[in-house]
Amino acid sequence: MIKSTDNVLTFVEEHSAALATHKSSPYYRQFQDKIDMWDNNISQITETIEMLVGVQSKWQYLESIFKG
Repeated sequence: MIKSTDNVLTFVEEHSAALATHKSSPYYRQFQDKIDMWDNNISQITETIEMLVGVQSKWQYLESIFKG
């Protein structure tokens, strides 16, 4: 079971903020492909974590039904 996602989400938010800073840089166009790729990857990581937490909470609800 996932105990806490706070550390991971904090880490992801820090990197997302760094990417936003890079997007406002005058050199963004030179690295646009890589920055956009990493931004997409971070978005997918965030969505996956949120989905896992949702599935886990639903399982905790149903676990008592299946064990009982």
